[in-house]
Amino acid sequence: SAYPTHFRPVILFLQSPLYVLNLFSESRSKDTVEQQGGFLTFSEGESATLDCTFSTNLPMPYLYWYQQNSSGLPTYILQRFSNSGSNGENFKKRFNASLSSKAVPLTIQNLQESDSAVYYCAFASNVWVGSFCLMKTDSN
Repeated sequence: SAYPTHFRPVILFLQSPLYVLNLFSESRSKDTVEQQGGFLTFSEGESATLDCTFSTNLPMPYLYWYQQNSSGLPTYILQRFSNSGSNGENFKKRFNASLSSKAVPLTIQNLQESDSAVYYCAFASNVWVGSFCLMKTDSN
């Protein structure tokens, strides 16, 4: 490693938010999600808070956080809605978010080098009328 053992930076890159489109929503509200982009650098063991604000007329929006590391696809971290939510299997201990009426900041405790990644905030309404499932089957 190029860094002394007492200093290993954790670089978190904030990306523009994802918009989870709900084509079946009866609401025509103007929903927005804002996330400050850029690099944030921390040392291992520190805590980091990543901001995400939103605006919606919907009574109970769902807010999500995803992590995308060098392996490729975004990985689900957590979701928050109303007074509840859930965390992904690998994100239960050090990752947390509290949903307010306008924000859902992500806090990561005890940062590890493996936390270096791109982080996305995403929004979806709670009104889902239809769902789709794509399945690959044998042509025989």
